[in-house]
Amino acid sequence: MTKEELEHNIKSIEPATKKNGEPIGYKRPAKRLTEKQKAFVSLICQGHSPSDSYRKAYDVSPNTKEKSIQSTANKLTRQPAIRREIDKQFERQQECNLEDSNQLRKTVVERLFKHATESKNEHVQVRALEMLGKASGLFVDRQEITQKVSPEKLKHELESVLSTFDNKSLNTH
Repeated sequence: MTKEELEHNIKSIEPATKKNGEPIGYKRPAKRLTEKQKAFVSLICQGHSPSDSYRKAYDVSPNTKEKSIQSTANKLTRQPAIRREIDKQFERQQECNLEDSNQLRKTVVERLFKHATESKNEHVQVRALEMLGKASGLFVDRQEITQKVSPEKLKHELESVLSTFDNKSLNTH
């Protein structure tokens, strides 16, 4: 078989297609969000409700019925491209919050350690060490829970428990 015949045979191969005519294995590129959709996603991620986000992002007329706004906002949040973007932004926010809290914890521990090792005041050193111990989980605060019960209620509860014991001992003999 010549090179030309091989090329001709390769070109004549028809790829398997889906019902819509696209080749099997072909994935459409994700649709890009419009500017209004991006604004909608951003407002939701800032903590606004879907309805408020829709009103602000799409410049909704004051005459628009609330039910219509809620319905459209709900439909938007269920669109796969918008849902993906909301999830992606929330994930980024959580990562940033985690990084911020880790950074804050690191800074506090470093400062406490500095006070514990470099302070000339012994009380400051002891307090810094105590706080370092709490921050690292060495010390756990215990709390006692007390419950006030009236004498009458306590007497009634005791009589009730004692009567069950008396009934049990009578039944076993």
